[in-house]
Amino acid sequence: MIFTYIEYLALLPLFFLVWAWARRGLWKRRPRQWLEQPALRQVKRSNIISRLAFAVPLLCWLAISCLLIFALANPKTRSHSTFVVLEKKVFVFSYDASTSMGRGPESAMEKIRVIALDFVRRRKGDVIGITAYSGKGVGVGRRVPGSARILMYPTEDVAQVEAAINSVEATMFGAYTAIGDGIFVSILALIDQEARVVMGDRYDRKLLEDNLWSIGEDYEDLSYAKEMVQRIGPQTGKYVILFTDGKYNNGLQPYKAMWFAKLLGMKVHFVAFNSTGATGLNPEDQRKHKEEIVQATLETGGMYLESSTVEGIAPLLREVENAEKSRVMLAGEPREENQQYTLFVWAALLFMLWVLFENIWMKVPG
Repeated sequence: MIFTYIEYLALLPLFFLVWAWARRGLWKRRPRQWLEQPALRQVKRSNIISRLAFAVPLLCWLAISCLLIFALANPKTRSHSTFVVLEKKVFVFSYDASTSMGRGPESAMEKIRVIALDFVRRRKGDVIGITAYSGKGVGVGRRVPGSARILMYPTEDVAQVEAAINSVEATMFGAYTAIGDGIFVSILALIDQEARVVMGDRYDRKLLEDNLWSIGEDYEDLSYAKEMVQRIGPQTGKYVILFTDGKYNNGLQPYKAMWFAKLLGMKVHFVAFNSTGATGLNPEDQRKHKEEIVQATLETGGMYLESSTVEGIAPLLREVENAEKSRVMLAGEPREENQQYTLFVWAALLFMLWVLFENIWMKVPG
């Protein structure tokens, strides 16, 4: 038990000193009518019960006084409530919207759409967002604005997520494959709201992007990205799931975006299937790009999954789903309960007992 105004407890010894002095001095020379009513003097002190009955009014008065002093000190008790919660996961699906994804009911785009919708409907308790990426020109390291966008910030509204998935179309931002930009905007979708709060007027998406572009360059400057990570804190329980049918040939290198994800504690799951179209890269460049992506993905704690066909994506996505299941867990929060009311109730009950003895029980002929 804790007391808000503990100084009031100093009244307790003072009260007993005054009471003891009064008992031995002033009150001893005059009738204590408020303590010993005439009815009490009629009680025969011939047995223990009678003696206890005689002492009840005085004990009640002492107890009431102490309870009121304790109530003035505003006592509180602290406890820790425990309850069961479902730990929700936050996913962002990042869609490859390059030319090779195609159009029509038999296209890779449509098949991925069906697989993603099935995932969303199975994970109704989770929070899901949608991004898409493509690219407006060949050239890794070539910065072209608008290669990737957030179509839906993470939400629990299944209908809105489904509408965002259905809105993705091939070549909606260009013909090429800017995987790094897709990962970057997916991370933004997961942290944007919190970043704006903690960074305030210093929030600057372009400056953050500049920091990531500078990784490995002579002009490398990661100060702003690290400051943001420090202010936001760990973002575990948030995931990027990226779909692609090709190798990146445009925009930000994926490992740079995944460096930022790793710093935040986010996992990036990379789901790939063989491209049906040209990438504009020679076999050696494609091999290097793949090795780079595999290593960067694993460093985030994510999974690199690859299928020879788009139909093979469904079981791969099941692997991701099994790895990131929502968990039932115990949670708790501290609670404080004010005990003033309880003390006042006890004081009132003792006062009623006092009145009962003085005016009813003690006057019953014995």
